[in-house]
Amino acid sequence: MNAVPEVIDVWFDSGAMPFAQWHYPFTNQEMIDKNKQFPADFICEAVDQTRGWFYTLLAVSTLLEKGTSFKNVICLGHVNDKYGKKMSKSKGNIIDPWYVINKYSTDALRWHLYTINQPGDSKNFDEKNVDEVIKKVILIWQNTLKFFKLYDNKKNKPAQDSKQILDKWVLAEFNQLVNQVSQYLDEYNIIDAARKIQDFINEFSTWYLRRSRDRFKGHEVKDKNQALATTNYVLLNLSKICAPFMPFISEEIYQELGGMKESVHLEEWPKVAAELIDTKLLGQMESVRKIIEQALAVRAEAGIKVRQPLGKLYITKQSLPEELFYLITDEVNVKAIEAVEKLPAGKNFKIGAAENCKVCLDIKIDEDLQLEGNARELIRQINAKRKDLGLSIADEVEINFETKSKALQATLKKFAKEIKNSTLTKKIMAGQGQDELDVNGEKIMITIKKP
Repeated sequence: MNAVPEVIDVWFDSGAMPFAQWHYPFTNQEMIDKNKQFPADFICEAVDQTRGWFYTLLAVSTLLEKGTSFKNVICLGHVNDKYGKKMSKSKGNIIDPWYVINKYSTDALRWHLYTINQPGDSKNFDEKNVDEVIKKVILIWQNTLKFFKLYDNKKNKPAQDSKQILDKWVLAEFNQLVNQVSQYLDEYNIIDAARKIQDFINEFSTWYLRRSRDRFKGHEVKDKNQALATTNYVLLNLSKICAPFMPFISEEIYQELGGMKESVHLEEWPKVAAELIDTKLLGQMESVRKIIEQALAVRAEAGIKVRQPLGKLYITKQSLPEELFYLITDEVNVKAIEAVEKLPAGKNFKIGAAENCKVCLDIKIDEDLQLEGNARELIRQINAKRKDLGLSIADEVEINFETKSKALQATLKKFAKEIKNSTLTKKIMAGQGQDELDVNGEKIMITIKKP
């Protein structure tokens, strides 16, 4: 092989790449002339290539009367330091990418660069933002997998068979996500595709799994299996749509779930199950969450803890199915919901201050509600002590208590069964206590021990 002494320009070489890679026009004419490998679907380079590679690609293909050699351009902005200054060795503000990758992972760095801003905008790189990706995306996703595997019984049936309202909602939400991400990627819109996935991962963890926690722990086998099947379906298919963005964690989760192919990167892109996208339910669930948000804001304004049960929440009449009411009563911690034409008024009623607020809370706390509030707080503190003692979710305990508080004595008598079930306690007995707890201003000494 001999070097040719004549050189037009090295940029000419790069511009000739679409043709030269096929040795065109001497061989493989069909690749270019019949558009088998021409033009390219997209090209991707930094903004400085506007007058470099981007230009010479167009120049060469135009000279050959082939038109444009690419259909789409993803133009990348430069990465600056966190203050927006160009990185330079002389300024001492360069960041070794291998340091970031080894500390936080390739996936975290990739996801940060996908979601920080539009590809063509300059990116002010701050290490703490990559750390945020670990906390707000990757760890949340990994924790959903851990939670699933904690209860997985390997008896997962098709998730589409579930009639449970939360299952139907998350399946609708996920298939809508696949639809949206597919459309965005067809448009080479990476940032919106990635941000949609990030929002879903958060919603899946903080709404679906949190609201389904009791189903996983419960004794209703059919309901538990439906929750497991739905979670398995979402996690498995989520790994497929995340694979182009975060290839390593996607592979790990896919393998943990026992995917059918050798690798998630050999899988087909998930098909949208349009019949599962219940837009009416999606709108209703959005209304439910807005009602909850408003009601919790009213609670906070009134200075009443969420663990303290209240009697009733009033909402203005709207088309919400009653099967969704339990989500509101649980989240807001009220005994009942009443849909009314006009919200009640009076000293015992607290209406939200927000514009167009549609909720009103009855904030009167009678003796029964107070005792139940004591039980909720007691459960929380006992479980915190269990955690401090290093007890697992399978360790049963016995509790000795001593208190002069008549309110707490009444609480323990009335809510003994609930307290036992919620703290995995076999017996609650009067006796010597070693740890003091403050339960809504009432004192009690308790001792937690294994039987």
